[in-house]
Amino acid sequence: QIILNKKYTSTLKEKITCKFLTIEPKGFDSYQIDHVSRYIGFSNKDNILNVESSDRRFMMIKTVNDMANNVSYHTNIKGQMDDINMIRSAFKYYATKDISDYKPMIIPNTVYKAEQKMASLPYTLKFLYHYFEEHMVKDNYLEKQAEEIYTEYINWCVKMGNSTRVP
Repeated sequence: QIILNKKYTSTLKEKITCKFLTIEPKGFDSYQIDHVSRYIGFSNKDNILNVESSDRRFMMIKTVNDMANNVSYHTNIKGQMDDINMIRSAFKYYATKDISDYKPMIIPNTVYKAEQKMASLPYTLKFLYHYFEEHMVKDNYLEKQAEEIYTEYINWCVKMGNSTRVP
């Protein structure tokens, strides 16, 4: 799954950061246009993307499942989405919205995004975070030998159900 996450992340990053989009109509010469797309994605799974600690592209929000099985709620929303008057109203709103005072903002770092960053770390770094949280002592001094830490790493991998990662 991690390999797939990195594959999807790489593809999405390429699309997000490209400046031009190549259009290749059949029977005509290809040409480029400015790339101005924005992407919104949803998933039922955690850690679908590999989120690096220096990430500046993704805004991640975790939602609750309160309305997940509420058929009437979703039927109402679907009805609004299919209503031509609602579509016209939304189009008119966005087509005439004054954005001359628009001020770009830095994407907020949510708790969920921090969790995804941690989930995306290589397994050895996850262990080190766990280890230092458990074993740091007074004055930030760690009282363990490298061999002891290595043994605890192997035990931790097995405990976490990842014995395949044991070197």
